[in-house]
Amino acid sequence: MKVQKKESGRYYYKRSAEQDGKVILQYLPKKNLKQIQALAHKKYFAKILPTLEKNVQILRKMQQTYQYDIINAVSMHLRDTIQDIESPFIKEADLLLLDWEKEAYEVNQRYPESLRFETDHGEMVRSKSELIIANALAREEMFLYKYERPLQVNHQGRRITIHPDFTVFHKKTGKITYWEHAGIMDDPDYGADFVWKSNLYLENGLYQGRDVIFTYESAEHPLQLRIVRKNIDWIKEM
Repeated sequence: MKVQKKESGRYYYKRSAEQDGKVILQYLPKKNLKQIQALAHKKYFAKILPTLEKNVQILRKMQQTYQYDIINAVSMHLRDTIQDIESPFIKEADLLLLDWEKEAYEVNQRYPESLRFETDHGEMVRSKSELIIANALAREEMFLYKYERPLQVNHQGRRITIHPDFTVFHKKTGKITYWEHAGIMDDPDYGADFVWKSNLYLENGLYQGRDVIFTYESAEHPLQLRIVRKNIDWIKEM
């Protein structure tokens, strides 16, 4: 379907019907833009649907034939027999999970006096919004998370340590996602620091929506639980 804008501000699209061997052009006023967009989307999805269906079939076939269990069994056997001298080339999610559960790290030492809010499982966080996020993550069986787990990144040619608010581990895939919450966006200094941190992730190859999730709030616009849940649903699909 071809949609064009006329100088008069009107749009038209081509109908499939013909009259006397000619294609009928129906003109629609600008106020009908949503209808035109819907027609254009219909045409687009009609063309792309066969390709999407083929891709789904390929993925289903791969899912049926992919030998995940065999790779995992070899990795587990290697870990049990010669783990002191060798490690698997491929770490499957459950091996990463073992490493995650055993890992110890030094907690963030900055501003310990601000750790004033206790989560449902007894962890102390710095704000009511972080409390909401922590409790929401803890209720998800698919995730494990660590609060202010240190992360080494490059900055101006040297290694520095930052502490993402939440480091989320996906049990099924082994993927790690960082979650930063900007809770005082009204404060110019805080906002500038958060911009610096956001750019730092990007400079280290950690991209928003793929590796890092950001949430924001201000005095007039506090964090909403529905936004937290939407971000959790997004992480599940990543």
